[in-house]
Amino acid sequence: MNSARRGTRVMLGLLGVAVFFVVLGGLAGTVPPAIALTAGLAYAAVALAVFAKLGPNFLRNRLQEFGPAVTIANRTTAAGRRAAQRARNRGEFSLETNLLDIGLMVNERRRNGQLDRHLAESISMDASAVQPFVKLHLNPGTAERLALIEFEFYDQSGKVQFSHQQKHWVRDGENLIACEQQLPLRGNDELGRAGTWDLRVKVDGTLAGVHGFSMLPAQDTGRRLAEDDAVEQRRDRMTISSPDEDDAPVSLEELLREQKRRSGSM
Repeated sequence: MNSARRGTRVMLGLLGVAVFFVVLGGLAGTVPPAIALTAGLAYAAVALAVFAKLGPNFLRNRLQEFGPAVTIANRTTAAGRRAAQRARNRGEFSLETNLLDIGLMVNERRRNGQLDRHLAESISMDASAVQPFVKLHLNPGTAERLALIEFEFYDQSGKVQFSHQQKHWVRDGENLIACEQQLPLRGNDELGRAGTWDLRVKVDGTLAGVHGFSMLPAQDTGRRLAEDDAVEQRRDRMTISSPDEDDAPVSLEELLREQKRRSGSM
């Protein structure tokens, strides 16, 4: 039954392409207008007959499938689209998982002891630590289960610098998942070379996204301390952070909301 319907839709699509070129020829003058008009009307009649045969729920079901796809596309960030495309290019991409966003959160311990968090596209090896995150969208048929999420950092030479697996209960719709571990940077002598690094995220062993970012080399101590003071002053004005040192640090959700607000106001 399903294969017959699939075959009917394929034939209808091919016929539609043929009629399109006939109508186009009529507009261009290479096909008599009467023939082009007849072909168009005949195709419309065939299409109506096919939809009637497939049942009244067919078109409604197709529209219901199309609606979520539009919603997913609207909620996907530029970073999410690039990362998903790179995963597709590697041939490991899963159609069951939609990647909405992917990125990096820098966790910086200030000299006053306060924890500062901010999102970043470029990371300095002078930072305290970096923590990856991903936002996924799952359809009802693949949700409501424990999924295995894997985060990996690859350095400029292709060497794995960080790998962590965690189980996460994925629900129908959006799932914002932060890695439970972070990669220490400052003073880490085991780090690879600076340059272009990759964050790779897998869901149940299948690649979901590949996010490229710049890992900047560490600076000398005096210069770093001077720049830290300037950065802290800027972040006091621009970055959400806890007003009280005893308060919990700002959440990833708050950072993403603030990022969206700022991008919308630009």
